[in-house]
Amino acid sequence: YSADGTTFVTSGGDGAVRIWDAANGTLVRELAHPRGKPQRYGRLAMPLDRKLIAAIDIKGDVAHVWDAVTGSLLAEVRNDDAAESPAIAFSSDGRWFASTGGKNVRVFDTRTWKLAFTIGEHRIRRLVFDPTGPRLLTGDATGDVAVWAMNGVRLQHLRESGEPIDAVAFAPDGQLVIAASRDGAVQIWHPDSGKLISQFNPRRSKI
Repeated sequence: YSADGTTFVTSGGDGAVRIWDAANGTLVRELAHPRGKPQRYGRLAMPLDRKLIAAIDIKGDVAHVWDAVTGSLLAEVRNDDAAESPAIAFSSDGRWFASTGGKNVRVFDTRTWKLAFTIGEHRIRRLVFDPTGPRLLTGDATGDVAVWAMNGVRLQHLRESGEPIDAVAFAPDGQLVIAASRDGAVQIWHPDSGKLISQFNPRRSKI
């Protein structure tokens, strides 16, 4: 769903990515498909202004980005080190796009679609942007959780090891971050100070 709830985007088994009107369920636009074999997309993303739509295939090999207004394909982002854990995200202002296939993260400037920086030597499975500013939260397969600036500098190293991270999120005001891991543990930090605020295990099983 778009942040304002007016539209939503789907991708089915045919590989088509479609934009729908949430109020009446009518098809707004079908996005132009890249040439070659149709992709089976596993995750979708859009920025707050709804001007872009992105989708990454289920293996994490390739992500495509479209102009949501015209339906034209803008960029193709490949992950040469895909590990079948795809994740994509836009910054809230649409300026930055991050993609991972389950290992390194590649961050692109959407004004030019040039690679801005890479976060390497990690098996990053989950990522999300701060809704209030240009920061990226990541969680990886070794339990590492970190906050990054938009130049590839790590701002906070919140957790170094543990069970694989399966979910990460920023609070809407950007003042808290949360990570949930394979063993059911949930931890919450202040992203500025790196201080651990709370931890609990509500399920004692995979989140």
